[in-house]
Amino acid sequence: MAAAVVTLHNAEVDLYVSPSGSDTNGDGSAARPFATLPRVRDAARATLLKPGAMTANITIHVLPGAWLENLVCDMSGLIGWCV
Repeated sequence: MAAAVVTLHNAEVDLYVSPSGSDTNGDGSAARPFATLPRVRDAARATLLKPGAMTANITIHVLPGAWLENLVCDMSGLIGWCV
């Protein structure tokens, strides 16, 4: 599974997930959301782990739909920023 490419310019990162999205072709944007909660969590985690990348909040937008998934989100932001 490829990590999402997120360009950071000291701006908040917005990631989107929708039941009608795609984990294969989605990039986590509003126009091309991911399909599953674990995939968007992994994209947020990849952003956190990039050296120097946590320069603003990361917001995960969970779009309306039926979510039949269990998810453990075991991360928080760094240096005063939130996920």
